[in-house]
Amino acid sequence: MPAPPLANNYEGGTNGTAVSAANSGGASGNAFTSVDGTLADYHAAIARGSLSVRIAQTATPASSRMYWASLGNIAGSNVYFRAYLYVPANPATNLNWFEWRTSTPTRSAAVFIRTGGTLRITDDALASLVETTSTIALNQWIRVEFRILPSTTAGEVELRLYNDPDSTTATDTKVATGLTTLAATVDALRFGHTSAPANFVNYFDEVAVSTSGWIGPTAGAAAQKGRPDADLAAGGWTPTPSSPSTLYDKIDESAADDADYIEATAS
Repeated sequence: MPAPPLANNYEGGTNGTAVSAANSGGASGNAFTSVDGTLADYHAAIARGSLSVRIAQTATPASSRMYWASLGNIAGSNVYFRAYLYVPANPATNLNWFEWRTSTPTRSAAVFIRTGGTLRITDDALASLVETTSTIALNQWIRVEFRILPSTTAGEVELRLYNDPDSTTATDTKVATGLTTLAATVDALRFGHTSAPANFVNYFDEVAVSTSGWIGPTAGAAAQKGRPDADLAAGGWTPTPSSPSTLYDKIDESAADDADYIEATAS
């Protein structure tokens, strides 16, 4: 497995098919090193693009986790992770859904979705380090980003929750520094369901890991804006004298939208 950056948007899968290491690459991006169980499947009905991954627990819960491993035994530098999540309802029991792991493999730190809808980062022994005050928004896509500085003497963890999934302003941010209870390295990431409550369902999309900085949203550029003088004066754009009269449609920029957005063009 190559070192970060790594990303996977699940777009190369087949709706209804269980995710595996073998079918997780290609158009999806970087394939997973391994996948536990068969509960994680590609899903089209709730997705940010064409497909996401759904993990739907049954009455008898089972582990269902995706791994990126052999990341290079990262020590003394930050490792960042991003995922988009869609959670219909909070779990009935606290859910361990993400872990930074060593090459052994042992846990370096973990992230839980709590029964009240908060997110908590714990250390290698599952002792709480930071927890959001805000709760995750349900029945919509949200974005979550995590940072760890692996060290047994000066470790750090940070989480950022974005209930507006493509915002650059976090709903909640929590950080802990000077930690002595993390592992010294990160060599793998594991995300999915561990010890999940019965019948719990949620969705993942656009997961990524980096060592260069916060990954941020995947949304495209914001809508193009402009306030051309001619538009403000005439209520629309007209062709320049040298252009054919059909080169551009006039754009109705009335006072109602204050000329903020280019709404239509034709050529």
